[in-house]
Amino acid sequence: MEPQIMGVLTAALLVGVELVVSTEEQHASIALSLSHHTNASGHAILNGKLEQAAGAAWHLEVALRDACGATARSQVLTFGLTGPSARVPPGYALREGFGYFRAATHALSWTAARDACARDGAALAFAQSQEEAHMLATQFNFDVSGTHVKNLAWYGASDHAEEGNYVTVTGLTLGKTGYASFSQGTPHGGTERNCIYIMNSTGLLVDGFCKTPIAYICKVSL
Repeated sequence: MEPQIMGVLTAALLVGVELVVSTEEQHASIALSLSHHTNASGHAILNGKLEQAAGAAWHLEVALRDACGATARSQVLTFGLTGPSARVPPGYALREGFGYFRAATHALSWTAARDACARDGAALAFAQSQEEAHMLATQFNFDVSGTHVKNLAWYGASDHAEEGNYVTVTGLTLGKTGYASFSQGTPHGGTERNCIYIMNSTGLLVDGFCKTPIAYICKVSL
């Protein structure tokens, strides 16, 4: 079980603040500062600043309640904030709910792309839901240098070990990832088309030749 730092803080005036901060390192240094005021319309405004000194991943949950507490006038605002882990390599950006991603700027073969991601401590990206496949297909640039193919990117699965049995770079069979939607008429099969592309815009999968240099995306999971 991960160590946690927990605390409760009550702000002055109209707002009570319940604060829970959890970190991956027991001695992480995290500072929270709050300022409060009531605007002209009578709304309570709370501004906060969270500073992380130790580089650990942190999660913040804040619940705001007015002074009336359990009365009918009580109002609650709850939100969460997830910060980056020190394990996330430079150049990776958070896609909320999915993980941290880096899109390549130069084309590589499937094996070279897999290895490039692994050197970052990441994995060649594959989707674990329809929503993640759509995100991969629409939020990254597939038009990279070193290739004439501009609408495909490598996907983190292949059937190198057993023909027709697609396995991800993390060892999951494709059918257990939560997403395995191939383009119509694919996979083609055969011993030469062992690697998977993802198509931009549609997010559909296609099996192809592993040595073709194309775009790729690396992922660090949440």
